[in-house]
Amino acid sequence: MRLDLRGRGFRQAQRLVELGIDLVGIAEFMDYPTMIPGVTLVDWETGAPNARYRALDPLMRHFGAGDTMVSTGTGVPGIPDPRLHAQAFITKAGTPKPLIVNKTGKTVTVALEQTNEPTGVTDELRIEQVSARTGAGRAVSTTVNEGHIVLDPYATAVLSPM
Repeated sequence: MRLDLRGRGFRQAQRLVELGIDLVGIAEFMDYPTMIPGVTLVDWETGAPNARYRALDPLMRHFGAGDTMVSTGTGVPGIPDPRLHAQAFITKAGTPKPLIVNKTGKTVTVALEQTNEPTGVTDELRIEQVSARTGAGRAVSTTVNEGHIVLDPYATAVLSPM
């Protein structure tokens, strides 16, 4: 199965987790330009990570086998925000980590719901995101300000406690 890591890829990976599949292999880590260049993870000429690799990197660092998916929503109850896809996890270490995907080509501001539950959002969060703006560069990490985050176009973002 080929995972397209541009927005839809996370949703495909989430479905695999729901099915109990904990491991997905990469068939084309690097290949020469005429052999399926759309799935390679590094630049053919330089060996540097490309945007597909950079999109996968935060997922590999923040999530793993033994993490638990928890109920997650966007928008208001019963009316999900069609611009976003979100899924929260409780890591094996007990740390809550929501993952949010901006499915649009526009910047989206997201208000975070305050809660006192142990799996809820707090004021002391960092957001790490890769997007169309970061391209083949590393993920950008910033502090969450005033209970909202700004997602770049086509961003895949991980929220984590500081």
